[in-house]
Amino acid sequence: MAAFRHDWYGTVKQCKLPPVLNYGRYVQSSGVIAYRGPNAWPVSQLNKLASRRMYYFAATVIVAIVGIGVIALSRGQSPVVSHGGPVKDYVSLVDNLRALGATVEPFGNASQDVFSIPRNLIKVNGETVSTWEFLDAYAAQTNAASVSADGNKICKQVLLGMQCSFYDWIDVPHWYARGRVIVLYVGHNTSVINTLEAVLGPEFAGR
Repeated sequence: MAAFRHDWYGTVKQCKLPPVLNYGRYVQSSGVIAYRGPNAWPVSQLNKLASRRMYYFAATVIVAIVGIGVIALSRGQSPVVSHGGPVKDYVSLVDNLRALGATVEPFGNASQDVFSIPRNLIKVNGETVSTWEFLDAYAAQTNAASVSADGNKICKQVLLGMQCSFYDWIDVPHWYARGRVIVLYVGHNTSVINTLEAVLGPEFAGR
């Protein structure tokens, strides 16, 4: 008994099916129902039909991938809108620094080496400044409280108790916090320190 089946890649081949389950003009074997009888389509026509379906499927997948890529690209290139007002997040921090006449240049980010989130790096008047933007002000305050008074140690509560990390900065650390952001400047440039204090208030840790 001859019938037709679909291979996984979409072509149709003629094969023999045991008449285990006979539905008249249809035969089922191994989960595949194949048409048989005098009005059955020739193999060439079935192959064309299968190829056409595979073409439409591939075209749909390509269009979907391109559409997702365009959406992601457009989101990634969308301009950052100024929030205005006092410092409450990363964008308003940059705005306030520039409003005081400081030169601010974002230049990338670093890994999660201090807190549990990556840090954004900016240059303020040519000096490197690290910033962390948390989900809310409470999270920022909680993480700020984990920094020791001299700014060289950060202790976090873990399952088995308190875990502390010690940092040997290349210069004097200056820690600031306001709103959702924590800011760290390691250096002694008086102009940068005064600018950061003007928008963030006095440092909460450091020396």
